[in-house]
Amino acid sequence: MREPKLIDYFLLTILALIWASAFFNIKIATYSYGPVTIAFLRIFFGAIPVLALCFFKGIKIEAFSKDWYWFASIGLINLVIPFFLIAYGVQKVQSNLAAILMAVVVFPTPPEPQQTITDRSLMRSVIMKPVLHTQQWQVWRLDLG
Repeated sequence: MREPKLIDYFLLTILALIWASAFFNIKIATYSYGPVTIAFLRIFFGAIPVLALCFFKGIKIEAFSKDWYWFASIGLINLVIPFFLIAYGVQKVQSNLAAILMAVVVFPTPPEPQQTITDRSLMRSVIMKPVLHTQQWQVWRLDLG
């Protein structure tokens, strides 16, 4: 892995500002609009550049095929519900807390979803970290109990 350069730190700072500003802007929008409207506007304005890019590149959008209900369910689970819940949650908490909670949600993710959950495993914390130069994950188990 290469050593980080100044541009890497600059890009990381820009990414952090974009991430934080999204939650800040959602917090401001909750004073005027409801969570459903905010979720719709985020999806609508996010879809415009994607559809334009697909049109100009000549990419066929498979969501308009005969299996549209699968794509609709994926969009509902991955976009509509999370965006609604984020807007609803930001109404109740500060935007910076919401950004931090969204950023650390990956930490307690178990390494193998097929494992059964026992009382003992609930007392452990699993941290998964992607190894950027490979396609593997490093898994750290912290025995808390």
